[in-house]
Amino acid sequence: METLRYHYACIGQFWRERLRKTTLIMAVVLVVSGLLGYFMCAANPDVTNAVVEYFLSAMLDSGVISETGTLSLIDLLLNNWMAILLCVVYGFIPFLFLPVLILFSNAYLVGVMGAYYHINGIPMLVFFAGILPHGIFELPALVIAAAMGFILCLTLVKKLLHTPNTPPMKELASDTLRTLLLVVFPLLLCAAVVEAYITPLVITTVAG
Repeated sequence: METLRYHYACIGQFWRERLRKTTLIMAVVLVVSGLLGYFMCAANPDVTNAVVEYFLSAMLDSGVISETGTLSLIDLLLNNWMAILLCVVYGFIPFLFLPVLILFSNAYLVGVMGAYYHINGIPMLVFFAGILPHGIFELPALVIAAAMGFILCLTLVKKLLHTPNTPPMKELASDTLRTLLLVVFPLLLCAAVVEAYITPLVITTVAG
């Protein structure tokens, strides 16, 4: 228990000193990207329908969604966890800031899905019922992961440019790993459980 308290104390310090401001910026990126995806695709029905069909086909191929439409808890969790890990790991590639691109593409896709519902006359209430129950856990996890990936990339760039007073990468990597395991993973676990068992019920209730 003392060890766990220590790790959460380190996460709290990491949040206050480095992560909070960047997370807020990434949250803005999330919202802007989603709105951009919605408004751009709402004006292009053919493109929107093609993108959504491709996305659903990819989900079927990954095993997350079965042919009957049911969701696999384990596959959901593994799929989201791998996406989050990539978002952070890409932070070790300097100068490109790929974690921001991953955040943008995911949020943009959510906007595209919203446009798809609008174009096809499906009530937006059904769209939000399909996004919000698990999204309140999954989207913060994505935003935090993107923020950590961004910080890793920025710190690495500063190291390569020999910028004075750059924090040690080893310390940053430790804080990132703690946050991934003790904050982000629990959020993803909650998101997977809700998406597999609660979101379908909410959609059925709202749509019915």
